[in-house]
Order: sequence, then structure tokens, then C-alpha cells
Amino acid sequence: MIKLKDLLKEGNSERDAAMVSGVADIVSKVKDKENRKDIANQMMNKFDLEDVEFNKDSFLKLSGINEGVYNPANIKAYYEALCKNEKVTPLPLRFGRVAKGGAALTFNPKTMKPLYISFDVNRMSDPEQAVIHELTHQIKLETEKDAYIGKRDQTAKFKKLENRLFEKYAYSKFSNILWKENRSIDEKLSVAGSAAREIIHSILPKTSFAAGDTDSQKQHQKMIDDLIKTLNKFYEKYNIDKKITL
Repeated sequence: MIKLKDLLKEGNSERDAAMVSGVADIVSKVKDKENRKDIANQMMNKFDLEDVEFNKDSFLKLSGINEGVYNPANIKAYYEALCKNEKVTPLPLRFGRVAKGGAALTFNPKTMKPLYISFDVNRMSDPEQAVIHELTHQIKLETEKDAYIGKRDQTAKFKKLENRLFEKYAYSKFSNILWKENRSIDEKLSVAGSAAREIIHSILPKTSFAAGDTDSQKQHQKMIDDLIKTLNKFYEKYNIDKKITL
């Protein structure tokens, strides 16, 4: 069972916790899994834009999304897609036990040439972040002949590239590669408009705020409005004669 506190990063507020939990609850009730994943992806991007602190892995689990993310085939496809977009030659990937951190890049210390990347799906807390981190190591090795081993991957020079890649690819269209599943067109169109309306209505009375905390109420309402817009866009995308209104 995931506790609410597991969603929080250090220093996060209770109002963010309530909002993140509420949004995850809404997303988890969307029946179509492809739509659920896309909505969760957009909401995480929205959290970042609104400076709402949250734990991605816990949010996805609370939203009912964890299928495919740890699938080696999906991780390989995600990594190769990022390499192609960055014009980097993909390295061979190995899946098995990794001593520390869940992912590691192996290189030749004499030639400083990257050899392969290893992933341990049982130890990775966030496959997306792990791929981006190891890709950063790979690019640094190929461009600077520097592995940035140990704590040197926390230096400003390494972080500058890693942050650029994270901002570019995390919670983006590329993320859907990790969540890829074979779905029929019928499943993709199985969106229940009436159920979605009931879910959105239900969260409003469940969220409590301190007396006079109008800022939290406004931010909460804005999140709900954005989620409604997102759901309605999916109805339009699949030509479904539904529209959510409050």
C-alpha cells in the first residue's frame, strides 16, 4: 500500500500532497489505460510547471500506471529513441543485476570508450530517469572522454547536460514508449464520460483546506479545470460524442 507521505519530496507542503493525491485518484479511474497514461503524463508536466513537488514513481502507481515501464523491450526502445533524437549511436543494453543504483554504464578505462549500459529492473525506481542519466554519461564519454564517475556526476557541468535532457524528454511524447502496450482500437475508444464526470465531482468535497486558504483552493480548482480540458481533448481526438462539464 502506498501512503500519502510517499508522494512527497522533502519540503513539500500538505496542500500539494492533497492535490497530487486527488489528481492521482481521478486519473486512476479513467478506464482506458492508454488515455490514463497520456493524462498522467500531461498532469506530471503540469505539476512541474506549477512547481508542485511530487514523487513520479509513487504518483504513477497511485494512478494505476506501472505496466510496461519496467519492460526491458520498452526501456530499450525508449533509450534508442532518445539516442536517435540526440544523434547518438545506441550502445548495447544488458538487463540483469546491477550492484548499485539500478543502472550503470561500462567503459574501457584506457580508450575511454563506452561499451554497454546495464539496467536492473528490480532496483530502478524510475526507468526514465535512469535512462537519461546513463545517456548523459555516454554523451560525456564520447564528447569529453570523461566518465564523471563517483560523485562527479553531481557536478554542475554534468548536471547541466542531464537537466537539459530531462527537461526535453521526461513527461514528453517519448515517455509513452515506456508505457507502450498493444491495444485494440475498441479499447482505445472505451472512455466513459459519465464516470469521468462523477470522479471529478467526487474529488471536490473530499479535499479540505485550512480556513481562509484561498490560494490553495484556487490552485486546486485550476488543476481540476486543466484535467477536464485534457479529458475533453481525448474525446475530440477519438471522435467521441462526450464532453465533461462542471
